[in-house]
Amino acid sequence: MATTHNGVLIRAADVDLQADVDVPEHLRGLVMFAPGSGTNRLSPRNRSVADQLLSAGPGTVLVYLFTPREERFDGLTAELRFDIEVLATRLIVVVMIRLSSSSTAARWSHPWRSVT
Repeated sequence: MATTHNGVLIRAADVDLQADVDVPEHLRGLVMFAPGSGTNRLSPRNRSVADQLLSAGPGTVLVYLFTPREERFDGLTAELRFDIEVLATRLIVVVMIRLSSSSTAARWSHPWRSVT
């Protein structure tokens, strides 16, 4: 089964969030997940979870809710990981962006903006 993989930036309020979007050729659903503090979308564990989900059929969106700068700050202070309002708002924005498309195919297969 062919899979499209895109590293993308998602504009959520005033920040660009990094995400990996994997879409199988015959999409049967989508699992969107955001790793917790102390890990990010590139960790071997998170990639393994995304790969296992993908092999079962659904596409995956693995989004990290901190910018790289925020991740460094949180690593020093542990302040941002408990800002539930900011994290929940960002996750809701990501979901709403995908739901706003009128076409199911476009909604899940069209990348946001490629990461360079």
